[in-house]
Amino acid sequence: MLNIKNVKQSDAGFYTESTYTPSVQTYNILTEHMSGDCIPIQIECGGCIWLDTEGALGEIEFIYPKTVQSPLLHNVGRNIMGTPHFEVTDSIYESPFVQVFEGGFVIWLKEVTHIELGISDGEIIYFISNDELCGILATKTVINE
Repeated sequence: MLNIKNVKQSDAGFYTESTYTPSVQTYNILTEHMSGDCIPIQIECGGCIWLDTEGALGEIEFIYPKTVQSPLLHNVGRNIMGTPHFEVTDSIYESPFVQVFEGGFVIWLKEVTHIELGISDGEIIYFISNDELCGILATKTVINE
């Protein structure tokens, strides 16, 4: 699991990019924090997360994940802007999947019924419940043919 340590506030714009590659069914979110120093964390079901040395997301990728097609219907308790930093407490997620909707997707690391906090960072939103990263919403997704 990835537990939230802190959220760094910034007035600067954040670089994020989300892509889907149909030929290899790959969902990818890349941020400005991705570098050669990022540490990979393997996730079940074809996933990998890279965190930088401070715990910020560099990249998350799922290849041939379980997917569900449905509209985005989640209520978020509170929304803030910033860059979340995480600490790894466990790399085991029981059933990660990708929820696909028109214009984007959510990578769900854990299925939850209540999202306490949404953290907006560029074109992505991190969903937090019980101080754990549960999902990442990506909009304006580019399809790589």
